[in-house]
Amino acid sequence: MNSTQTATTDGFGRSVQITNGRFVATMMTGLLPVADMVSRIQLLPPFEQALEQTHKPKDRSLYSAGAMFRQRVFAHICGFEDLADHDVITEDEGFLSALGVNDAAGSSTLCRFENSITRHDLDRLNCCFLDALLRANRKHRIFPRAGARKTPVLIIDVDSTHVDLYGNQEGKSYNAHYQCNCLAPVVCFLNGWPLAVFNAGGTTDARREFEHHVERLFMRLTAAFPNHKFLLRADSGFNSNKIIDTCNEYKVGYVIGFSPNPKTQKMVKENGLKNPRRKMVKRYTTTGMAHRTIGELVNYKAKSWKQERRLIARRQHDARTNQMDLRLIQTNIKHVKKGKDGWYGKYSEYGAAKLYEDLYCGRAADCELNIAEFKTDCFGGRASSTRFCTNGYRMILGMVTLLVLKLARHYLFGVVKESAKKAVRVSIARLRATVILVTAKWSSTLNTVRLTLPSVLPGARELGALFKIPIL
Repeated sequence: MNSTQTATTDGFGRSVQITNGRFVATMMTGLLPVADMVSRIQLLPPFEQALEQTHKPKDRSLYSAGAMFRQRVFAHICGFEDLADHDVITEDEGFLSALGVNDAAGSSTLCRFENSITRHDLDRLNCCFLDALLRANRKHRIFPRAGARKTPVLIIDVDSTHVDLYGNQEGKSYNAHYQCNCLAPVVCFLNGWPLAVFNAGGTTDARREFEHHVERLFMRLTAAFPNHKFLLRADSGFNSNKIIDTCNEYKVGYVIGFSPNPKTQKMVKENGLKNPRRKMVKRYTTTGMAHRTIGELVNYKAKSWKQERRLIARRQHDARTNQMDLRLIQTNIKHVKKGKDGWYGKYSEYGAAKLYEDLYCGRAADCELNIAEFKTDCFGGRASSTRFCTNGYRMILGMVTLLVLKLARHYLFGVVKESAKKAVRVSIARLRATVILVTAKWSSTLNTVRLTLPSVLPGARELGALFKIPIL
């Protein structure tokens, strides 16, 4: 080692020397317990096997499709979203150790593989999410257990979002709703856990895209959870007779938005839901709270419907436009009195107000926050390829990353111990910055890896307790 004398001094007047020697370190210390958790659960093998069945290694290829999939997921966990990042991070000892390899694929190899992804691959990968959730459930019990007197209801959240595009990507088109050139994927969650993501063009109707998958999705869910009941929750963009008929066929409850029409507006007035506008405006100006009325519309059946549906109407004063705002939802949940057995458990006891405010409006906390983390923190909104299927594959990578990080946040690092509601306050970005991306001195032998963590670094003590190693 060579030492170089500098002209710099510290606060005590001591000269500072720079030693030019080999010092091995890793900046991804927190990735090791995450990788160990993934390995114990066997979370990624379903995805890896699905890819390896259709993508056989070529003669000169050193990396399997499953290995490259795992490499990309682990890079996403650490916050590296670009393929070019892999030319640098694959030299990190901690990253290679978490992967369990001595060498990893470079950016060009990963790019060639991702450009070979087909629509068939995307369908197969989306089918693997349920298998991964079942494996996580066996280890951590992420879904409520069904008992002799209790049949839990699992909520399926479906929504569409936009992925902004600025290049010449396949499927790019202008979406008038989002007012941008974009792709419009449909995302699905099961009790807040990632279930599927279906890539779609910018002008593709979300309900038409979901119609292609809804029957297969319900079939697999009811087979995987025979002792549970399901409830589909979505906005008015998924108001489709085919979706609702499929829900009724598989005995899946639904709470779906419904766009008002002249007939329903007339029924609102007839059912006594029209409070004087002056009263609503006065309440808002005096208290700052929007006055709303919620009630049911009975005996409504559109011409295209097979039977009558339960409609719930909400009217309130919109302060932004100074107009009355009317919103409707439709559901097949029949109201029963408290204490009586309803098909959908506690939701059957909900009145009109509670069904709208607690169940339907709960989408904002459960689904919208997941979509935000999927697009920003897990890089599901990065569609940098010109190929449609490649961008769809990267969206699936983002959903798998979200699944792993949600499991790590809840059950590995123990950031939330008191209540599940506080888990939302700990963002994935904060978890990554403070616990996963922790720098440590690295040394290894044939059977042992030694990490030296300075106690001044954020997250060092938490990791030290997790690893059960001393903080030096």
